[in-house]
Amino acid sequence: MRFEAYLALTSNTVQFGARLDFSYSAAVFTLAGFLGFDALFQFAPFQFIADVGTLVALKRGGSVLMGVFLEITLAGPTP
Repeated sequence: MRFEAYLALTSNTVQFGARLDFSYSAAVFTLAGFLGFDALFQFAPFQFIADVGTLVALKRGGSVLMGVFLEITLAGPTP
């Protein structure tokens, strides 16, 4: 497992995010993936954007047998 996170502050924005990577192996199979998010908030004019993503894959050796990927973005407010 590996976990990373960040936070950034500027005069007009706040930015933060995190990511968790994981991998588990048994015999010739490996289950691997990640879960992460990023967010940015701007104050003047107010707006935000947030992204969330995840991936889980089952591998045999170096070949991917199956996997699922999901990505979601939320932004606003609209003009």
